Amino acid sequence: MELFSQFVDEDIATLRRVSRESRTQEGYLIAMSNLVGSFTAGADRAKHRALRTRIVAASLTRPELRLVIGRTQQRLTEELTEVVRFGQDAGWLRNDLSPHALAVAVQALTIGRTLDDVSATPITSEELEPLLSVLLLSMLRSD
Repeated sequence: MELFSQFVDEDIATLRRVSRESRTQEGYLIAMSNLVGSFTAGADRAKHRALRTRIVAASLTRPELRLVIGRTQQRLTEELTEVVRFGQDAGWLRNDLSPHALAVAVQALTIGRTLDDVSATPITSEELEPLLSVLLLSMLRSD
């Protein structure tokens, strides 16, 4: 449980930097791209994703653990929602979509990558990165 919280705290610190350091749409997009990339790429992140997935899976059958994990996960979701809201308030991201829904969608990419990690032929970071860029660009305001 402590490790799960530590990973979430590290991710929250990263998310807060995106909001603090972004002054332009381009800077925000670069920061978000790096953020999503860091969540989904790298051998160390694969280990983190696997451990978090095991903890979440264990919590599904253990109500006390689910409460604790749920609160910790909620902190991450709320922080990511705020980063998305920051981008929407600045006029950089589409505002026709819920910031909460976009935050959960970003996290779904991480879960999808975890599933692919166990594939006999997992996707490479080089193959995944263009897709992530397209997904992030689709979140931008078009006007």
